[in-house]
Amino acid sequence: MSVIYCGKSNTVPYYIKEADLNVYSIQELAYFVYNYPMLISNNFVNKNLILYIYSELKMPELSTELNNLYNLKSNNIAEFLKLILKYSNYYTETEIYNYDKVLLKLLDMTELDYINLAGDKLFRLGKYEKAISQYNKIYNKNDAALKKIAFSYAKLQTYDKAIYFLTLLYEKNNDLSILKNIYFCYKLNGNIDDFNQVGYEINDDLLADWDLEIVTEMLKAKNSDTIKNVEEIFLMGDKYVQDNMKIIIDLWKDKYRYIG
Repeated sequence: MSVIYCGKSNTVPYYIKEADLNVYSIQELAYFVYNYPMLISNNFVNKNLILYIYSELKMPELSTELNNLYNLKSNNIAEFLKLILKYSNYYTETEIYNYDKVLLKLLDMTELDYINLAGDKLFRLGKYEKAISQYNKIYNKNDAALKKIAFSYAKLQTYDKAIYFLTLLYEKNNDLSILKNIYFCYKLNGNIDDFNQVGYEINDDLLADWDLEIVTEMLKAKNSDTIKNVEEIFLMGDKYVQDNMKIIIDLWKDKYRYIG
């Protein structure tokens, strides 16, 4: 997470378990509160957070107000969150006022939509395992969640699991774009022979297009001069592609995260 600091930060982090995230300042805490309310549980503001604000962030007034609310056993999480936003000096009064409306919209969402939104936010934070745990709650009710689980596993380079969930989705809709993603995962996993053994009916021209696409994307990601002309690979024939694909994949695996 990156914010422009308007106040002091320190070297001791506060761990937000809901997002698997460390914050180091009141501004980072407020940024999380403002932008990721769907990830905040009812016990987000607890004694540990209040103590952290007091002892590490050196904000006794905020910690006192939060503690007073906490001792009243207030179940209005919005009041806690708006106090954090107010004391951060990072958001305007208008923004804090509008934050109430955001929270109300979240309350009006269906459980499925809420979980899906939480998973999307975690995915964008790069917290793919956390995102998967959200999507797992709804994938039997929502086909899009199947694809998101697969993409999350692809981001983690756990391609066998990505293939499993993409295959579940392909069996439901026979979408060619999903089959392409399955093919890419087999390529990235270095097990293209396993893909061929499944027996998908795909013509050679389409496979060649997919091979060209995956190598082109790899080259874009690496921005490398190693291969000046991608088409030269394919002019040498399919066996050359198969023999050299693993080498190419090994070169790019650390930086390359493309799927779909």
